[in-house]
Amino acid sequence: MYYQAGINTVFRRYNITVVVAFIVIILIAFSAASFRYFNQISQHKQQSLVELQQEAIQLNLMLEQSVQAVVGIQEFAEYILKHPNEINIPMPSLLQQEDMFYLNKPLHDVIKQGKRLSSNITGIGQVSQFGALKKQEIAMANALTPAFVAAQNILKEATWFYYISLDNFVNIYPWVDREIWQFSEKALDSQHNKSMRVLTAKDNRVIWSPPYLDAAGGGMNASLGTGVFHQDKLLGSVVIDLNLSRLHASLPELESDTQGFVLYNENNDVLLSKRLGKESLSYRASWQDLLPESLQGLTAKHLAKMGDTERLGDWFIEKQLLTANGWTLLKYQKYEDFSAPQYSDFIFVFSMLFIGLLAFLMLVNTMTKRTFIKPTTEFISHIEYCAVGDPGKVSPAADWLHWFQVVEDIFAQNRSLLLQLTEQNDVLDSRVIEKTKALQETSAKHQRDYALLRSVMNAIPELIVFNDPDGLLMGCNKAFERLANHSVEQMLGVNSANFMPTPLAEEIKVLNALNKNVYPQQALIKAGEFIYQGFCNEFTDEQGNILGTISIFQDVTLQQKTQSALEKAKDQAEYANRVKIQFLANMSHEVRTPINAMQGMMDLLTKTSLDTRQQHYLLNAQSASSTLLHLVDELLDLSKIEAGKMVVSQNAVNLPVIINKALKLNIANVDHQRVKIIVDMSADVPSNVISDEMRLVQVLANLFNNAIKFTEEGEIKLTIDVLSIDSTVAKLRFRV
Repeated sequence: MYYQAGINTVFRRYNITVVVAFIVIILIAFSAASFRYFNQISQHKQQSLVELQQEAIQLNLMLEQSVQAVVGIQEFAEYILKHPNEINIPMPSLLQQEDMFYLNKPLHDVIKQGKRLSSNITGIGQVSQFGALKKQEIAMANALTPAFVAAQNILKEATWFYYISLDNFVNIYPWVDREIWQFSEKALDSQHNKSMRVLTAKDNRVIWSPPYLDAAGGGMNASLGTGVFHQDKLLGSVVIDLNLSRLHASLPELESDTQGFVLYNENNDVLLSKRLGKESLSYRASWQDLLPESLQGLTAKHLAKMGDTERLGDWFIEKQLLTANGWTLLKYQKYEDFSAPQYSDFIFVFSMLFIGLLAFLMLVNTMTKRTFIKPTTEFISHIEYCAVGDPGKVSPAADWLHWFQVVEDIFAQNRSLLLQLTEQNDVLDSRVIEKTKALQETSAKHQRDYALLRSVMNAIPELIVFNDPDGLLMGCNKAFERLANHSVEQMLGVNSANFMPTPLAEEIKVLNALNKNVYPQQALIKAGEFIYQGFCNEFTDEQGNILGTISIFQDVTLQQKTQSALEKAKDQAEYANRVKIQFLANMSHEVRTPINAMQGMMDLLTKTSLDTRQQHYLLNAQSASSTLLHLVDELLDLSKIEAGKMVVSQNAVNLPVIINKALKLNIANVDHQRVKIIVDMSADVPSNVISDEMRLVQVLANLFNNAIKFTEEGEIKLTIDVLSIDSTVAKLRFRV
C-alpha cells in the first residue's frame, strides 16, 4: 500500500511538472509577445511624437517669421522717427472731409492697372492743426508701406498689416477704400490695443491677441503687435493679422474621424481645430464644442500638468509647445486605432510562440515516457516485491538488469542487519533508561540550587553583575534589571556598561583602565548625583579556571550626603561662634564706651547757658547718640542673634526726617569748604512710608559715613527715586 502511494506520488508530481511546464510555456509566449508589443508601442509613440514635433516646428517657423516681421517693421518705424532728416520722408498729401482725413490718392482701376501696392491712411482730426510730431508720425506710417508689401510676400498666412496711432489714425495694407472701411476710435479700445498700451520703451515686446472672427469674413484671425516709441513715448503700434485658416491648411490630413488637431493659447482659447471632413473654424468655439465627449472634461490645469504624451481612458493625447508665442498644438486619437497594428502583431507572435513551444513540450513528454517513465515504473514495482520478499516477478529491460540485481542484494543485506540492530537496540534501551534517570536527578538538584541562588541574588538591593572574561554580561540580579530597564535576556552577550547610567559607566571604564587584571577591586565611585561603593572580583570553577568576574555596586549616596552635611554644619557652627565672640568683644570696648562719654558730656552741656541755635545743635547730637546707643544695644543682644529673632518693625515714618537724622549723624565729619552734600528726592517719592526707622537711619548713616571717608573734595549726592509704585506698595531706590 505504501509503495503504491509512493508510485502515485511520483507520477502525480510528474504530471504536475508537465502542467507547470505548459503554464510556463504560456507565460513565456505571453511575456515575449508582450515585450515585443510594448517595445513597438513605445517606438510608435516616439515616432508619432516626432511627427507632431515636425508639425509644431513648421507652425512655429511661420509664427517666428511673423514675429520677426513685426519687430523689423517696428524697428524701421522707430529709426524713421529718430532720424527724420537722414531719410527725409515727406508727409503724404491728405484730404480733409469734415472731422475725418484720408490719404489723397487718385482712383485706381484694379482690372487694368493690377493690384494697388499702397496702404491707406485714415484718421480723425484737422490736418491744418497737426503738430510737427504728428506730421512726422504720419510720414513714418506712410513710409512703412514697402515693408508691409515685402512682409506679405513672405508671410502667406498674413492678411492685414497696419500701423495704428494713439493720435487717432491708422495706415492699413492692403488698400481698402474709405467707403468700405475707415478709422474709428473703437479700434483703439480693442483688448489687443489696450494690452499694448502698458508697454514701455525698456519692456517692449510682441503681444498676441486672443482669436477673433475676421470682420471681412475670412474666418478666425489672431493678431500680433508691438509698440512704436519715440523718445520713450508710446506713439502707436505695428500690427499684423494672421488668418488661422491658412495655419489650418498647413496641418497634415487626418486618416480617421476619431483623430483631430487643436491649437490653443496660454489662456486656453481655441485658435484652430482640424478634424476629418470638417472645415476650419469660422466661429469662437470651446473645448466642449470640439473635443469628443469623453475628453470634454479636460481642464487648463490638467493640460498644463500633462506631459508630451498621455493616455486618458480610450484616448491617446500628444501635445507640443510653440516657443514663438506659447501656443500649444494638441493631437488626439483613439488609443485603439493608434495601437491597432501593434496589437495585431502581438496576437500573431503570441500564437506562433505558443504553438511552437507546445509542440516541443509534447515531443519531450512522449520521449520521456518511453525512455524513462515506463522503466522507472517497472523498477519501482521490483522494489515493492523485494520489500515483501518476493523478487523476480518483473522482467527488467537489458539496460536496467544491473540495477534490479543491486536492489535484490541490498534488501537481503538489510534483512540480516535488521536482526542484529534489533538485538543491539534492546541493550541500548536499557542503558539509556539508566542514564536518563541519573541525569534527571542531577538536573533537579541543579535547578533547586539555581533557584535558591537566584532568589538570594534578587533579594539583595545592591547591583550584582556577572561578566565573562571578555567583559560581556553573563547574568545579573533584579536590582540591575530595574536600573538598566532591560531584562537579563536582552542584555546577555553585551557589555554591561552600555546599560548603566552614563556617569556610572564612564567612571567604571576609568577604574577598569587603572586596575586592569588586578583583583579584588574596591572603590568609592562618584557618578553624577549618585555615589556607589563598588566591589569586583574573579570567580572560578572547581578546577580553578577563571569563568569571569562578579561586580557588586551599593548605592551609598544618602550616607555620603548625610556625612557631608554634618561636617559642613559643624564647620559653620564653629565659624559663627568665633565671629560672634570677636564681634561682641570689639563692640563692647570700642563702641559703647565712647557713646556713653558723649552722652555724659552732652548732659553737662544742657545745664549750661546756650542760645537757641546751640540748643538745636545739642538736641541733634543727643538724638544721634541715642540712636547709635540703641543700635549697639541690639547688636549686643546675643540671645537674639543666636535664636534668629531679630525683628524689623513696621511703623509709619517720615522719610525726610529719617534722611535728616542720617545727615546729622555724619554732619560733623564733613569738611564743608571742600565737600558738598546734596539730597535729591524725586517728586513722586511719598513722604510717609511704612518701614523700620532705626534700621533705615542706620543704613543711610553708614552709606554717608563711607562716602565721607572716601571723598576728600567734590560732592556727595543722595538720590531717592521710585522703581515701582501702586496703591499700597512703593519700591524706592537710594543711591549715594
